[in-house]
Amino acid sequence: MNHVIDHLHDPLGILRTCAQILKPGGQISITTPNFASKGHQIFGRDWFPLDAPRHLVLFSPNSLRKALEAVGFQREPGIRLELLAKATFQRSMHVRYGNDPMSEKPVLPINARLRTSWLAQKANRAAHTDPHLAESLIEVAIRK
Repeated sequence: MNHVIDHLHDPLGILRTCAQILKPGGQISITTPNFASKGHQIFGRDWFPLDAPRHLVLFSPNSLRKALEAVGFQREPGIRLELLAKATFQRSMHVRYGNDPMSEKPVLPINARLRTSWLAQKANRAAHTDPHLAESLIEVAIRK
């Protein structure tokens, strides 16, 4: 489920269905925007993944873990990182400037582009120190 769960009206229902379909020991992989990310802390209401109605439900590391456990999955140990701060921050900066973040037009002023790159590098470094701050959550879980 690569950036799928955040678009669903009933993510727990879908996770429950996945658990029913999978045999014990079967795996599910989920990648989704991280509500607890450094980008959300920096951009607040301008953070690109808050773009309703496309993103309906956002998870933090803790809420995704609880959702998976609630429907019968066990989290695979280990941390997985997807350092996508630059792309998310660019789109977030377009939101802040009132532009369409999907077309990324008009081009951002040079000071905004430089600030975005600097903030993204800083956020990626923070995610290396604390993976719970990464822009995306990547979870692999096993059906009990």
